Parts: sequence; structure tokens; C-alpha cells
Amino acid sequence: TATFRLRRAAKIVVQIERPNGVAVATLRSGRRAAGPVRATWRGRIGPRRAPGGRYQVAVKATSSVGTSSLVAPFSYRPHTRH
Repeated sequence: TATFRLRRAAKIVVQIERPNGVAVATLRSGRRAAGPVRATWRGRIGPRRAPGGRYQVAVKATSSVGTSSLVAPFSYRPHTRH
């Protein structure tokens, strides 16, 4: 789960990417009001479970004053059920 705060209303895109910047999932997109935003990735790429490894969450927000972006790397380890 990624959580961030918008200081003003903005059009946002929140994606999960491979370390090379290739998007594998879009968590949120569209216009959002100022305030907290929460986006949760369920570990899926399309209909399939994502393989474990390194990914990054990328946030792009465009408001009346310009565009801001944030990229934060993370490691994903799928849960196994027995």
C-alpha cells in the first residue's frame, strides 16, 4: 500500500513498475481532491500473480502549478498458501 498527500487537487496516475520503468499495473488514475491518497497493489499483473522481485511505485500528479512525480522502490514476495 502506498499512501501520499496531495497539497492541492490534481490529476494523478499511480503505477507499479519494474525497475526499468515499464508499468505492470495502474492502481489509481484520474482527478483527486487535495488530501490523503491511498493505493493498494494486490500483487497481480493482469489476471496472474506477479513474480517476486524488485518493483517500484511511481506517482505522477499534475495540478494548476505543474507536475510532481515520485518513485519509490520496493521488494515483493508473493504469499504462498499451504
